[in-house]
Amino acid sequence: MAGNRSEAQRRDSYLSPQRLEVHKSVTMSCMVPDEVRATYTQQYTAPRVQSYYASSLRKPSRVDEEKAENLERLKSYYSSRNVTVCQVRGPGAMWTCRSSEGDGSTGSRRATTYAVDGGLQSQCPTDYDFGRHDHLGALGSDVHTLTGDMGRSYVKYYDKLSTINRDASYQLRKNNMWVPAGGDDYGRPLDLLPSSLNYDRNEAMGLLETKEPSPASATNGPTSNELFMGGKTSLSLFGEKGLPPLIYHSSIELKNKIYILGGLTPCYKHDDGAPDLDDFYVDGIKNLPPPIDDQLVNNPALLSNRRLYVVSANGFTLRIPKLSGQVPPPLLCARISKLSDRYIFYYGGFEVRNETLIDEDNGTFYLSRRAFLNNTAYILDVQLFKFVKVELVTQPTKFSAFSPTVPRFGHMQLSVKMNSSSINKGAESEDSKSTASSMRTGPQSYVSSAEDDSHQQSSDQTLSRVSTMSSTHAATVFIMGGYKQVDDHSYEALQDMWRVDVTVVSRGKKGYMKFAESASATLITRVGSDSKNSWPEPRAFMASCIVDSNLLNRTFSFEDMLRDAKDICTTPEEASQSIFTNLPSSAKVGRSANRDSRQRTPLSGHKDAKTVIIHGGSDGSRVYGDMWWFDLTDERWTRVTLYTRDPVSGQRRPTGLPTVGHSIFYSRDEFLLFGGLSQHDISSLFPGAPPFYRPREEPVAALNCSAAVIAIPAMSISPLDCKAHRDSPQHYTHLLSVSVLSIRGQLWLVGGAVASCAPPSITIALRGAISELTVPLTENSVA
Repeated sequence: MAGNRSEAQRRDSYLSPQRLEVHKSVTMSCMVPDEVRATYTQQYTAPRVQSYYASSLRKPSRVDEEKAENLERLKSYYSSRNVTVCQVRGPGAMWTCRSSEGDGSTGSRRATTYAVDGGLQSQCPTDYDFGRHDHLGALGSDVHTLTGDMGRSYVKYYDKLSTINRDASYQLRKNNMWVPAGGDDYGRPLDLLPSSLNYDRNEAMGLLETKEPSPASATNGPTSNELFMGGKTSLSLFGEKGLPPLIYHSSIELKNKIYILGGLTPCYKHDDGAPDLDDFYVDGIKNLPPPIDDQLVNNPALLSNRRLYVVSANGFTLRIPKLSGQVPPPLLCARISKLSDRYIFYYGGFEVRNETLIDEDNGTFYLSRRAFLNNTAYILDVQLFKFVKVELVTQPTKFSAFSPTVPRFGHMQLSVKMNSSSINKGAESEDSKSTASSMRTGPQSYVSSAEDDSHQQSSDQTLSRVSTMSSTHAATVFIMGGYKQVDDHSYEALQDMWRVDVTVVSRGKKGYMKFAESASATLITRVGSDSKNSWPEPRAFMASCIVDSNLLNRTFSFEDMLRDAKDICTTPEEASQSIFTNLPSSAKVGRSANRDSRQRTPLSGHKDAKTVIIHGGSDGSRVYGDMWWFDLTDERWTRVTLYTRDPVSGQRRPTGLPTVGHSIFYSRDEFLLFGGLSQHDISSLFPGAPPFYRPREEPVAALNCSAAVIAIPAMSISPLDCKAHRDSPQHYTHLLSVSVLSIRGQLWLVGGAVASCAPPSITIALRGAISELTVPLTENSVA
């Protein structure tokens, strides 16, 4: 009997009540076929961490103890996820199983008393660690704590906090400084000062690569793209806990605060604490389209992030608020849009759900991971941190029958705010405010087109309808493309576009709004004679932004016109065509009067109309390099040709920049394209991806660079690094799924991963530290 009790205690070690609370446990017998176990074939190693946040006053810990603790926490985590504990006697034998019920099908929080704490252990000292002279002594013995005068000054400030407030424990935890650490020496903090103008590519992790002079041009002077290549700063944060590495997350900036939701985060902080995953076998999600790496999504060491992280761009503080209301499940590749300074719109993405099978004889964990797409929208109040669920209800139009919305991820999502002044001034673009306006934009507006041509109304009736919409709708959200799920292991790119009107039931003080339980979603359809050729191909993970139409077709001074005349009017054929045919002011050129069969809105042709910009993307088998503009006035797409100058003949020629998973920003009469992967990069990082074939519409010449500038109005594209450098067999790097935000005229890089390619080996490392990148200057920027 004693032996039986000992064996039972050993079997219950993974499901100890001190570690987790199980809703229901039953005992049953079942036959597990050998072919079921054969599906769990994949094994992984914990991914490396390129940078992370280290506590400035942490005490050194033993590496072996940290790895063992992380492994124990990881097993306890999976022991609470739809677990079936089995005892195996042999192949094809009878299994004795205990099943515990989880809520993987609903995505809500499980009632557990033990969690992995978001995948990152708290590094704050406990109460008995707070001594006035303990940290000063530790600084001298532990060189990894902080370096130089900066570290000693902060330790003195930190040590004096206990004399100011009696609640020393709270004050010390709240004011703890987290320093970005990583690089080659993972134990030392990163350089906190801006790097040099032409910094080392490995130090900058491939953010902007300096051009290397070729033998033919080694004696030439610096080119226009080498005026200033920008700079990078890794930022320290203050708070009770540090920001963990994140990937496939969503982030947005509101009033100089960054809100981070969803994604995956590791269960360890740095490489030395990475657990051994030999006991984990995975039947993972297959055929995920690039730039999603299934090696990361299916890795057992990466867990879903259920927290909301709030980073202040002014005070460099980190806050982890407690969420309430209808909290969404942790989502990957979802999108966030701004409704107002207080509310954000959260939609799309997919949830990763786990089912666990535990073999008690050898302690092996068999994990089954599946993707479940989300079709519900959520609105977050950033003051109360309360979520509200909103269902999308589709509305039929004259040109389309009733068609429900499709769950998707990797889609375009941009919002436009409706306000009471929309009759005279249009409406305010929220996404251009939160991303591109800090990089210089002009007056902002939006004109909503009619949903149906059959609604012929008088001017007074139309103005009344617009006024009613402005009083009942907080914002209009445009959603396009993305991937839908065909079956468990198949995904298809979309090309449909929806207009979602978020309805407000009541308003209160301090920007408070009460939203309806549903939002109206209207499908934007193609009409007219050009319906076959005026719509972008199915795609996802494209770069997108929204800008004022008058900035794209603005009137330049005489000097500007002389400067751009050579580029705009190279040939008579180019001079006879309007470059921006989708803009209201260009409607008279190349467009017949009866071509537009849609009803024009009262503000059609208004100088403050808005235009949606998309570039690139992928349909899973090919990467696009084209640019499309969508005029919100008449809801019509127009393809815009990009040009580059031939280095030999000096003539302008059409070109493209095939890129997926990148970002686009408007700044100083330019479009800045940053990050992403080319087809060549995907072939290197994703060997199992489908072979590339060039689209019929793609220009013959295509650039290959990680950052580029498109000058307006010539639409000439200039790379910020060179193709020869990228195609060289030397070591080079790429950024994967990095969230790029524009704050105060600079780019902030949040999370993601760095792929280091040194053929034939490829190393992917997670980014934990937030980087501030100075936008580079070019000749067009300073002219």
